[in-house]
Amino acid sequence: MYQYQPLPPISKTGRTPPGWLEVADVTTAPPYEALSYTWGSDDPTDYIWIQGNPLPIKPNLAAALHSLRLTTSGRRLWIDALCIDQSNLEERSRQVSYMRLVYKHATRVIAWLGVHTPDAEVAFEVTRRLADVERFH
Repeated sequence: MYQYQPLPPISKTGRTPPGWLEVADVTTAPPYEALSYTWGSDDPTDYIWIQGNPLPIKPNLAAALHSLRLTTSGRRLWIDALCIDQSNLEERSRQVSYMRLVYKHATRVIAWLGVHTPDAEVAFEVTRRLADVERFH
C-alpha cells in the first residue's frame, strides 16, 4: 500500500503547506485543478497507483478520475482523499484548515456530480428552463 510522507513540521508562522503527493505551498505551486466531489458511503472498490503502490479509492472518485482523464496529456489534480493522509487525524485536521486556500489558488475547480444518467439530463433541462423563466420576469 502507498505510504504517505509526513508533512513538514509547522513553521514559525504556525502554518504548513497543504499536503500533496508532492508537498507544495498552494501560493507557489505549479498550476493545478481542484476536484470537488462527494465521497459516498461505499467502501473502496478500486485502487489508484501512486509511486508504484496501490491506494484504495471509493467508487465515486474512481468514476470521476476515469471520466476526467485526458488521453493526450497529464493533468495536476488536488484531490482531498489522495492528497491528505486520511488515516492521520492530526494531519487531516491541519489540512482541512487549508482547503479554502487550495480551492482559491486552483486554476480551475471541477465539481463532479457523478456519472451521466438520463435523469441528470432532465434535471439540467429543468434548471435551464427555470433560469430562463427567472431571467424574463
